[in-house]
This record gives sequence, structure tokens and C-alpha cells, in this order.
Amino acid sequence: MIKQILDFLSALDKNNDRDWFLTHKGEYLRAKEAFEELVARLIPIVQEIDPTVGHLEVKDCTYRIYRDVRFSHDKRPYKTHMGAYINRRGKKSPYAGYYIHLDPTHGSLWGGGLYCPDAALLKAVRWDIYDNIDEFLDLNNSLEREGFTLSREDMLKKTPQGFPKDFPYSDFLKMKHYDMYRTITDDVLYDENRLIEETRRAFAAMKNMNRFLNYTIDETLPNINRMDSYR
Repeated sequence: MIKQILDFLSALDKNNDRDWFLTHKGEYLRAKEAFEELVARLIPIVQEIDPTVGHLEVKDCTYRIYRDVRFSHDKRPYKTHMGAYINRRGKKSPYAGYYIHLDPTHGSLWGGGLYCPDAALLKAVRWDIYDNIDEFLDLNNSLEREGFTLSREDMLKKTPQGFPKDFPYSDFLKMKHYDMYRTITDDVLYDENRLIEETRRAFAAMKNMNRFLNYTIDETLPNINRMDSYR
């Protein structure tokens, strides 16, 4: 199953054009089906680790392979990876969750947490980190012991407005995303049974950080929705 996915993605990376894709559409559909079978196995694992994740279908967690090239200089039409994001209400919800990304050419990874939250959620998360910094540091240290790194993508250069500039852990407030990631090595990637078991371990390692983030989201969303109702 896994080899079928990875072989197709490797070939697509070398032949990322519509003519090749149409000629190999059958291979794509078989790889897509294999990936969906993998995700179907992972959803109950996540639900066991994190009981707040309710009923989800595979389609709630997976993404189209077609790239949106309208505003991009990169006009390659297809993604050369397959990914699934499993959280409380599926990939389009604002909740922190669990992500797996398969890309045999550019690197596969486990990820999770909160990516690109809207401004109100981001501000709320920053305040909860500030108010509960010891707990957050413990969570981050636990992630680092498991080989995870918090993303520094798009970090601010200065402490956000409203927070003390002398806060000793201000780098955590400068983040725009609170997502974590860890590389999947090839020896795990190409061994289907190991991949499932290591994914279970990786997702379990993220649970407490996701719980911290989702507590803030649960507290914040009703206020956002209430404000929207008055607009």
C-alpha cells in the first residue's frame, strides 16, 4: 500500500504536467485509494489518543492533488505529496489536530497543532501562552524530547503589541503558527507496519499540546461567533 503511494509520487515529481498525469490517471487513482485506506486506519487511532475527535470520514481529512496556480509563479499543476489532517471537525475547522505528510522526494513528516489561525484565535493563544508560560514550556520540552520542533515560519521580528517587551520567552509570542513537526525517516516510511506504529507514537506525543491549544480555541470561538452575530 505505502510503496504504491510513494512510487506514484516519485514519478509525479519528475513528470509534473497534465499530459503525463492523464496518461497515468489509473496509477494516481490506485495511489489515492491506498492513501485513503491509510487515513481510514489512522482516524480511529487519533480518536483513541484524543477522544475529543468525533466521527470523521476520510474525505473530511484529505486534500485534492490539484494545485491552485492562479496567483503562483510555480505553475506545476499537481502536488507531489499526499497529506491528511485529522482533528475534531475535519481539515477546515479551526481546531488543532494531527497531520501526516507523505513526500518521498522532498521529505515526509508528522505534524500537528495550529496552522494559520485567524487573528482573534492567534491573539487568544498568545495570551494563554503568556499567562501559562510554565505549562507551555513543559509541553514544548516534552515535544522536543520526542523529536518535534515548533515551526518558526513567518515569525514576527518584535514582540506583539500589548505584551511586555521584556518577557523572557517572547519568541513564543512572536509565532504566527503553533504547529509542530517531525521528519519521517525512510526506514519508517517504507515499512508499513512501522509507519502505523510510529504514527501512533508521534500523534500521542502531540496530544497534550493540542489539548492546550484547543482549550483556548473552545474558550475563544463562542466570543468570536457572538461578535459576528452583531456585524
